[in-house]
Amino acid sequence: MLTAAFALLLLGSCAKDPAGPGSPGAGADIALYIPAPERVETYSGATIDECRIDNAVVLACKDGRITGAEVVDIILGNGTQQPTLRFRKLDPANGETIVVLCNLDPADLTNKVTGLVGQDLAAAQAQLKPRNVTSAAGGTAADMKVPLTMAGEGVWDAQNRSAQVRMTFQCAKISVVLEPSLTAEGGALAWTATRSTYLDRMPACSNWKTASTQLLQNELGTLSQSGTPGYDPQANPMSFPALYTYEAATPVGWPTNRALNYVLLRVADANGNPAQYYCLTYDQTDQGRITAYRPFERGKHYVFRVKDIYKRGYDNIDEALDNPSNAVYEIDVSDDWSKNWEYNGQYAVTADRDTAYVWTTTKAQLLYRFSWPQPEGDPDGAPATSTVRLLAANKTSTVSTTLVQLLDKNQQPITNNTFTFNGQPSPEEGYQFSFRTAANVTTPQGMWLHVKCGNIERFVPVGWATFTAQDITATYTGGDFTSAIVSQAAMPDGTNKVVPWEAEYVNANGNKINKPDWITDATPPEGPVTVNIAPQKNSAVFRPGPAVSNYDLSTKGSTTPINTANCYIVNAPGTYTLPLVYGNAIKNGQTNESAYTSTATGTYVLTRFLNHLGLGITDPYIYNNKTTATGNVNITLTNAKLLWQDLNGLIDETSVTTDGKNLTFQVTENIDYGNAVLAVFDSQGQIAWSWHIWATSYDPYVESGTITVQNRSTPRTELDFMTQNLGWCPGGEEYEGREARIKVTQPLTGEVRTITLTQIEHKEAFGSCTYYQWGRKDPMPGILGNAVNKPTYGPAAYIWPSTGTTAGSQTFSTTSIAEYIKNPYKYSLNSYMDYKYYNLWDANVNYIVSTNYNTNPVVKTVYDPSPVGFVIPPSGAFTGFTSTGGNVSSLADMNVRGAFEFGYYFYCRLNRTGSAIYMPNASRAQSTSGVYWSSNGYYWTAHAYSTSRGKSLRYGTNIVTMSHYYHKGDGYNLRSIKE
Repeated sequence: MLTAAFALLLLGSCAKDPAGPGSPGAGADIALYIPAPERVETYSGATIDECRIDNAVVLACKDGRITGAEVVDIILGNGTQQPTLRFRKLDPANGETIVVLCNLDPADLTNKVTGLVGQDLAAAQAQLKPRNVTSAAGGTAADMKVPLTMAGEGVWDAQNRSAQVRMTFQCAKISVVLEPSLTAEGGALAWTATRSTYLDRMPACSNWKTASTQLLQNELGTLSQSGTPGYDPQANPMSFPALYTYEAATPVGWPTNRALNYVLLRVADANGNPAQYYCLTYDQTDQGRITAYRPFERGKHYVFRVKDIYKRGYDNIDEALDNPSNAVYEIDVSDDWSKNWEYNGQYAVTADRDTAYVWTTTKAQLLYRFSWPQPEGDPDGAPATSTVRLLAANKTSTVSTTLVQLLDKNQQPITNNTFTFNGQPSPEEGYQFSFRTAANVTTPQGMWLHVKCGNIERFVPVGWATFTAQDITATYTGGDFTSAIVSQAAMPDGTNKVVPWEAEYVNANGNKINKPDWITDATPPEGPVTVNIAPQKNSAVFRPGPAVSNYDLSTKGSTTPINTANCYIVNAPGTYTLPLVYGNAIKNGQTNESAYTSTATGTYVLTRFLNHLGLGITDPYIYNNKTTATGNVNITLTNAKLLWQDLNGLIDETSVTTDGKNLTFQVTENIDYGNAVLAVFDSQGQIAWSWHIWATSYDPYVESGTITVQNRSTPRTELDFMTQNLGWCPGGEEYEGREARIKVTQPLTGEVRTITLTQIEHKEAFGSCTYYQWGRKDPMPGILGNAVNKPTYGPAAYIWPSTGTTAGSQTFSTTSIAEYIKNPYKYSLNSYMDYKYYNLWDANVNYIVSTNYNTNPVVKTVYDPSPVGFVIPPSGAFTGFTSTGGNVSSLADMNVRGAFEFGYYFYCRLNRTGSAIYMPNASRAQSTSGVYWSSNGYYWTAHAYSTSRGKSLRYGTNIVTMSHYYHKGDGYNLRSIKE
């Protein structure tokens, strides 16, 4: 069977038969993917003709025997585009081997293929001859207009009518390049005005059996090859057209010391003087003698680079074949590991690269590998003197080991960056050198790796690679922005070599994503990244959704199981319903008993949460609870009302009704940012429960609706915050921040940089949000700035009728949780509130938090004001807002971006990194009066400091206080996190 050594071209999946599987007569297509012509560092690079296809045969094989064979049609392509093979008669069975042969000898090809069925594959290969590109057949490099034979195999997939076949060229390509000094005036090969030419001998291929004789030699072209494609006598370096050869089969009677795999170089002058011959052999040699034949392998490209001539050539071909070459040359073999061979007639030096690179890294990295083949156990076959040194750009002084440290194959430091191995044989795997550099390099510099093996000497350029990428920050207006990316290597000749890089968009976890639609970019493999960032939209403009009818808020319009809460978000006009359930007592359609019972114990633990009658809640549904502790009469819910709203006309007051099990209301066409409180009443005229309706365009349930904030507490160091306070209503134009990430990778070094594209938030004026007393579930109206209370609308008995700084009459003073439930519109003037319980907002807490904080998961309770899926944060949630995780009193220790802007933008990552979360300074309501005052920001956490005080975040000008604690009766803001 054919073996594919290299992916020089790929036979891809074939298209499905347009007539359907099982209908081969209609034609089945196989697409051939032909590579662009290979580029090598010579003037005799690959040509389009190498990749052209002018005939093809498809064979189906099973167990080594041919079951079907066909000369196929070629529908498209001439080597510059994708060709397609179509077979019409062949109908391979699933799992059969598909062999594709291209560019065979066209003579009588169809008749030859017809008779192949039933034969074994080896017999077929003997009959199907390749294109003969040998000199003896007249197909010379000067006349390379015949395409090269290719072959490969794969397995047929009958269901998809496809096969993946990896192909190779069935011959080797050989090029010759001369160093400029050899052909310059006075150079070793510059005889008068005539340039050198070279010879080839084309051996037979082991798979395509063809006789080979000693006479199969021919001089190519004339002394003047000016008309030869690919030949440029004025080129620097000078190069010649490519040769093509099959693998060698040793001819009968071939002398044992005669080169078999070689290129002959002939030099002559225009005056008719005898020519001189140099044999550039690929065979293994020892002191000029052939010790092993090393055939040219199919699918590889061999570039002979003649570096020097140390003796005159031979007078005839036989002498050149039988004696040392008298030339120093390298052989570059193009494959997955680009080897460079340099011969001097005795031994050869091989290396894995022409150019090496270092970069700033304290870990060991591979730099260079080289070796020289010689007879095993023969010390005379090794160079007498061999050294490897890392030299500065001047090629004289050794590079200091404090800058770059060379390491041997055991990754041990090499003293003075100089490695000596006199008279030693090369290990089979060769010598491998690694390096590590200083941690901080201010001036990257190029250097040379000096490799000397006997009389073979090489200076390998070592470039110092650097890779930097600059973040991009845009304002809300957008525009064109550029990130300076430096991906280059400082070379020893003083130049900078561009090092390509790759780019892709990623999320915060580094996973690849599609490019955001608000970015237009150009990400070339070199140079800067230029992006156009679209202007932000004013998020303060309310964008209502389509009107709804009988929309169940607990199931998101019957799209999810029932999930209840004390706060529901609306963003469209229409009629809404919600079930009469205590807070979050229903979760994912199931009773959530943990919301109203506690597993904790202790004096300050409310083990069963209370309803408006002061009785322990026994059922999620309000109407399934009893009116007395020992009675059997259920609570009857008879009425529902709007208590207050801070946007006049947001909810139609007359639409608020109940059927005893659900509450229904209508949001009008006047919908805009606003808040409302709706309540359901029992048969005694008491408020049994109430709900906060928050009208907003903000959607906390989309990906951009939350932001991950890092903290300095345990056990959870990251929490997902809502991006807005509960009940937030913009006061002017607002532009939400957004960010994207471009990961750029430098494949050479493996280094990765991430460019963060940040469009920063912007607010034109202060907004407002609702306030909460610690442990209560119901919101209080906010302020409009300058301590002016936000007006409310609704029945006179419930609205907050204050003006200016006067709180009005909607206040009371009690420690009764039941009274808080029955009076959700009243502000408690009792500073200590319930004066007892630690767990009103975290069900299973039986401790207080004083100087210590934690980020244990909060068990959401029926008193939690958060919407579905969110919860009040634990005490350690904000510890990332300072450099210490504790109290700070200077702006330098605050983890903030920029100056005060109606609040602060706190960085979401530690040490002023990452995006930012906006926390407005929305003041507070004083516990003793309900009057809003103070220029500081206050945010409750779910934890208590004592029986009378809650734990909160406080910040102001140049101060952030983590251990802030004050009266539970103070009205603070809330910023919820994901459960």
